[in-house]
Amino acid sequence: MPPGRFRARTRRWREKIRSFPNRRPLSHVLIHFAAHEPVPSRFGRLRDWLAERGLAASLFLVAAFNMLPLPPGTSVVSGVPALILAWQMMLQRQAVWLPRRLLERPLTEAHLDMLRRRIVPRLFWLEKFVRPRYWPLARGRDEFLIGLICVVLAVALILPVPFGNWPAAFSIALLSLALLQRDGILLLAGLIAAAISLAIFVAVVLGAVTLADNLFSGALQDTFGERRPFGPARS
Repeated sequence: MPPGRFRARTRRWREKIRSFPNRRPLSHVLIHFAAHEPVPSRFGRLRDWLAERGLAASLFLVAAFNMLPLPPGTSVVSGVPALILAWQMMLQRQAVWLPRRLLERPLTEAHLDMLRRRIVPRLFWLEKFVRPRYWPLARGRDEFLIGLICVVLAVALILPVPFGNWPAAFSIALLSLALLQRDGILLLAGLIAAAISLAIFVAVVLGAVTLADNLFSGALQDTFGERRPFGPARS
């Protein structure tokens, strides 16, 4: 997105935010973080900026990061915060806790630029359609159920399974954003995406196990030859 167009969108959102001072969009929080946070920063500082948004906002941001085109195998490390946050959501914790090692991870200018140019514009687009509506779950129970589903998806995100990481991150992002805004329609979309993601994960794992079993059986047959029955040979 060109810088001029990005600044124009930011100004329009700031004008909207002035009329709703007690309810800032998540994109507005991220824009302020990228604009005012000194570089290099730390992941813990981003956690502090998102504190008012709770676990759902932190989980959404981690999932959105895992949706970016990253080197293969990155989700083994970057998916761990998603698992920790989803577990805390399932336990209905109020404050976000992360290990000190993760909080001390540096955020460079490249990370902030990725936040400004890839995550925030997509969040702008999503926030046009996401709003509180048709929420079917009671307070407290919704965090437990969505947290439980996100724990399963986070495990699928961490494991190095081909074609299984991006759908899991996408599903976590939808579910956490739905919880953040109490949007029942987005919750339904997130549940459908989660079911498809887990189906892909199970299919790939079962396919890999079947292939490994066939290769192993073929190797044994080539090594020992055809299995013969015990007992004396018949003339």
